[in-house]
Amino acid sequence: MSDDNDDDDDMDLEEEIPWAIARIGDRSFGVHGSLVIEMAALKHVTELPGSPDYLRGIMKLRNDLIRTKPPGPPRTTN
Repeated sequence: MSDDNDDDDDMDLEEEIPWAIARIGDRSFGVHGSLVIEMAALKHVTELPGSPDYLRGIMKLRNDLIRTKPPGPPRTTN
């Protein structure tokens, strides 16, 4: 016998909690969707000579210059 209310047990898409998932290497990272403004692929990053280790370079995204950082945890200096 089928229950007509089976669909009530499933969450609607509007009720789901949104997450942005990114993969770096073999690891996955999740950030709650309410904290994400935008995700964009790195296309061309211009390295900056003499910049600190935590700065990979800059890239142009819709006529704005965006700072980029290398993947992974920040490097520590001794």
